[in-house]
Amino acid sequence: MSGAKPATLSIIVPLFNAEPHEIGQALASLVPDHAARHGEVEIVLVDDGSSMPPDLSIAKHQVGADRWDSLQIRLLTHPQNRGLAAARNTGMAAATGRYVVLLDADDWLLPGQIDHLLDRLKDETADLVYLPSILTASKAASAPLDRQEQAICALAGESITPSDASRFAVMALTKSSWSMAYRRRFLQQSGLGFDPVLRRWEDRPFYLKSQLAAETAAVLPDPVRAYYVGSKPGGSITRRAFDRNDVWMMCRHVRQVHEDLDRDARVRQTDFAVTHFWLSVWRFCTIVLGGTTLLLLRDRRAGKLAFGTATWLAVHGGELASRQPHHLSQPGKLPFWLLRSIYLAMRHSASWMGASVLVLMGFGFGARKRIRDMARWISFYTSGSRKPPAPVSKGS
Repeated sequence: MSGAKPATLSIIVPLFNAEPHEIGQALASLVPDHAARHGEVEIVLVDDGSSMPPDLSIAKHQVGADRWDSLQIRLLTHPQNRGLAAARNTGMAAATGRYVVLLDADDWLLPGQIDHLLDRLKDETADLVYLPSILTASKAASAPLDRQEQAICALAGESITPSDASRFAVMALTKSSWSMAYRRRFLQQSGLGFDPVLRRWEDRPFYLKSQLAAETAAVLPDPVRAYYVGSKPGGSITRRAFDRNDVWMMCRHVRQVHEDLDRDARVRQTDFAVTHFWLSVWRFCTIVLGGTTLLLLRDRRAGKLAFGTATWLAVHGGELASRQPHHLSQPGKLPFWLLRSIYLAMRHSASWMGASVLVLMGFGFGARKRIRDMARWISFYTSGSRKPPAPVSKGS
């Protein structure tokens, strides 16, 4: 739309073989109630190499032809599929609004929230604005905020700065990069972007760097968006078979998180740094070292990498281990996910995987007592008993 004033909000929506009805639901939720405000929203669609051009007919029908023509909608195209990170980078580079929001094609804003969001962002100056989200497995249903979202929403109405570590650390609990509205000038000045090499878990390094670079942040008090956690279509831009390269990328991600924190003296000794570091270790251990992925990690090369990364984490994270957040580990106990990983590692791939977890435990938690705990729990798993063993006392 030539001559239109700059938009208040640019919404980036990557598409890859997206279902027409999903695109329709997402775009319909982005249309302000009053036509006079349509120019305040810029919608940037990025087709990431879909097998067929995106079908916008249902979206146009849901929005209405007259309202559709008044919207600022741009469609950018990647000739080949390059992944979610690259699609988001393309959209952010093309955005012109004061703030930028990331939205997946199968997610949507809650009814009436686009107008509330525009009202809030019109005079906002914070680098980051947190957008509370609900998780739903139904396209029609709503849901209450989970406890994590409630903790973040408690900060609504306050100006949050990195110097206030206790409050800034709470925002480290966010689910993903799509939970934020980013001031576009801040993104440009900081040179922030997604790592296109990361085809999985690309959110956390970007979100971490944005928090390290931000000077101010704000939180909205009410849920703004719905994140769909139901079955994803086979063509989802984020859906891809798990393979050995994912192990490499996750190891790279964990190291990158720690190195970024270590370079930033402003947060090195704060709760913010500790929270981010351990959330990254948590994801590494649960996704890469834990559960069914152990069978994939029997690959010798990937196993060596996991072992090396666990050793690296253990050596560099020893000091932080004693200060890890209470929600990740309770004193005197091993987290259930770690115990389960140890058991599966010892059972299915004891060589490299078992060594990885043991090294991480030994340096980070105190090997002697933890190995005793581990032995009790492995006995519990293998015996089929329903009564878990008591934790080892400090004197034992």
